[in-house]
Amino acid sequence: MNRKRFLIIGFVAVVVGVIVSLQVYRTLQSATTNARRATVSVLVAAHDLRIGSRVGENDVRTITFQVADPHGFPKNIFHDKSGVVGRVVTTAVDEGDLISAAKLADRNAESGLTSLIPPGMRAFPVRANDVQSIAGFVVPGSRVDVLLTGQSAAGPGRMATTILQDAKVLATDQHLDREPTNRSQPNVITLLVSLEDAQKLALATTEGHIQLVLRNAVDVGKDNPGPTDLNKIYPLLRPAKPTVKRVSTPVSVPKSYYWIIKGPELQRKQF
Repeated sequence: MNRKRFLIIGFVAVVVGVIVSLQVYRTLQSATTNARRATVSVLVAAHDLRIGSRVGENDVRTITFQVADPHGFPKNIFHDKSGVVGRVVTTAVDEGDLISAAKLADRNAESGLTSLIPPGMRAFPVRANDVQSIAGFVVPGSRVDVLLTGQSAAGPGRMATTILQDAKVLATDQHLDREPTNRSQPNVITLLVSLEDAQKLALATTEGHIQLVLRNAVDVGKDNPGPTDLNKIYPLLRPAKPTVKRVSTPVSVPKSYYWIIKGPELQRKQF
C-alpha cells in the first residue's frame, strides 16, 4: 500500500514539474521576444478631422507600438508632429486613425476647397436647381455623369447627349464632407474636371439644360450611347407621310360606225 502511494506521489510530482517547467519556458521565451521587439511611436487623430481643415497641435496625439521588425511598419505615416501640424486634410480621418501622407495636402497648400484640386484639374460649379430629385443624394465624393438637353446643331428638334462621365463631386454648397445629416438641398454642386471638360460645361450651361445622373462609385466604365432625339422617344407618334392613291377612271369612247354594201342596200355596223 505504501508502495502504491509513493508511486502516485512520484507521478504527480513529475507531472507538476513538467507543467511548471513549460510555464517557465514560455515566460522566458516571451520575455526574450519582447526584449527583441522595437518600439515605434506614431501619430493618430485625437478626434475626427474634416476635409479641408488645417491640422493643429491638439488635433493629433502620439501612441507607441512594439513591433518585431521596425522596417516592416508603413513608411507613409508620421512619427512626429512637425511633419503634420499646419497641413490641410484632404481625406476625412476618424478619431484614432493613423495620419498618413496620402490624407494630407502639400505643406504650402491653402485650406478649403483649393487644397482638394490636384494639379491639372479644375473645380467647376453647377447649379442644382434643376436636379433636386437627386441633389439630396449627391455628397462630396459621389460620381456623376452630366447630360445636356438642347437644340440640335445637326437639324431641327431638341436632343439629349452625355457630355461628361464619371466626374467627382468635390463639394455641395460650402460643405466638403460627406455627412448629409440635417443638411438642406444644395444650391451649387462643384465638380472636379479637367480644363477641357470645364470648357464643355461652360458652353453647355449657356446652350441648354444640364442634368446630373448618379453612378456607382466603383463603376469606372464609360459608355457611348450616342445622342438621343425625339424620334427615339416617340417612334410611334410621329405623323406618317401621306400616300397618294391612284384611282383608275373609266374613259368614255364615242361610238364609231361604218357602212357596208350588202346587196342593193346599205347597212350600218358599229365597232
